[in-house]
Amino acid sequence: MLRASSIYCQGAKACLNSFLYLTLGGAGDAGGIAALSGLVASLPDDFDAPIVVAQHLDPKRESHLREILARKSPLPVKSVTEHEPLQAGMVEIYGYPPGEFEPSYEDLLERVHPDDRVRVRRTLDAAVAAGASHELEFRIVRPAGDVRWVPSKGRVHRDERGTPARVPGVSIDITEQKQAEQERERLHSLEVGAHAERKRISRELHDRVAHSMGVAHQSLQLYEALAEKDPVRAHDKLHTAREMTQTALEQTRNLSMELRRSETGNGLVPALQDLLEVAVPDGVGAELSTSGAESRLSDHQRGQLYLILREAVRNAVRHSGCRRLTVGLHITSEEVSGYVEDDGSGFEGNGEDRGGLGLRSIRERAALLEGTAEMYASQKGGAGVQVHLPLRNGVG
Repeated sequence: MLRASSIYCQGAKACLNSFLYLTLGGAGDAGGIAALSGLVASLPDDFDAPIVVAQHLDPKRESHLREILARKSPLPVKSVTEHEPLQAGMVEIYGYPPGEFEPSYEDLLERVHPDDRVRVRRTLDAAVAAGASHELEFRIVRPAGDVRWVPSKGRVHRDERGTPARVPGVSIDITEQKQAEQERERLHSLEVGAHAERKRISRELHDRVAHSMGVAHQSLQLYEALAEKDPVRAHDKLHTAREMTQTALEQTRNLSMELRRSETGNGLVPALQDLLEVAVPDGVGAELSTSGAESRLSDHQRGQLYLILREAVRNAVRHSGCRRLTVGLHITSEEVSGYVEDDGSGFEGNGEDRGGLGLRSIRERAALLEGTAEMYASQKGGAGVQVHLPLRNGVG
């Protein structure tokens, strides 16, 4: 049976957000003591990080480590026992009052965030088994429930018998750094998404609006050429010009609405209900099926998902000849899925012929959100469009 004798050596300007934690073997670990003595002797007088040394001894033996270290450095050195608990940076980082935290392997793992615990244990166990270095970052949960980020970097050292004897390592609270990194990633993602969205809208202006206006212009030219020679064909061309002009106006209006992104201001479900009332003509039945908490979605996901489902509804109404369609929205802790199914004519060929531009737009929007979109034959005999978007840590 071994007992732990902890030594606490702290510089004059103690930094409670970082510490150095070392573990030594028994009294016979002369190499470890010599190395530690050399380390302490090299520290400047204003060294600002606490050093915590845990020496494991036979209960019958007495530790002289404090006296050894005190001779090597002018820094204050004190022994920490069960009756005088450890009060170093580790306690401050992990958020436990003095006396309620013992920096053992299992105690550390208990405070690791549940989502990171398996990864941390696997990494540290592998490092101990191989006697190799390790480096990882993980989250800890403090008693108040707040989550902090800490790194773990060190190497296992063995004694002459090959037994793991000490694990020099450094732990620092890097929560603010991680938050800054996440914010930079979020802003970069928004910038990339905005750039991709501008390209998509530019392409749709060219592929849809410009095409419609080009057909209208050509039809008007043909009308002028045929007005006297073939009044019937001229009338048909004039009718085509009117239709394409109306289509271009509708396409421009839709793109303008997408830029405003105000449809989901009152929630995604109410926006979908309004969509079915406005976009589905009389004589076509519409049903909305929803489950899960919409609060899991970010505003950006909510807006993009609405545009995806709206495009699918419009495709079904315009091209399928359906008599009934269903819109579904289902949200779990892992993903959000939305679909539109109809009982119409189904896809022609591989499904690209029916509303091809709209289906491409749906896929692109889903990809921008790291999701997927698929087209399939519905059980009602028509076609279906379904999109899956991942949710990280239960939220978008």
